[in-house]
Amino acid sequence: MTPSTPPHFQLTRDERLQILTLRSLNMKYEDIAKHSGVSIRQVQLACKAGHPTPSERSGRPLAMKDEEIDYLIRFITSSRYARYHAILDPHQRATPACFLRSDSMQLFNLFSTTFLTVHANNGQH
Repeated sequence: MTPSTPPHFQLTRDERLQILTLRSLNMKYEDIAKHSGVSIRQVQLACKAGHPTPSERSGRPLAMKDEEIDYLIRFITSSRYARYHAILDPHQRATPACFLRSDSMQLFNLFSTTFLTVHANNGQH
């Protein structure tokens, strides 16, 4: 028994172009879907869009603005003291395990926490 949905969800530009070309030859949605190996709904949406270029994915907005990121980078690279305290959790400054964190998201969270702490204290440590 074959699955009712195709293994991929988003059509590539070439797939969309092929669908639009077949539709311009007056093929039905069902025939295009069978020929292309995609769902009928994907064919409908590609034809409704009318152009082969897929839309840009919206995604989640950034947590920080560009100016804040630039300030954070300047703060961390400004001195040895700032670099040392940027990688430590503000509530556990003496924890050596903080140095072992290599995941970029954890590092970003630590940097942003330090950034927010500095802004809350108006630059005072």
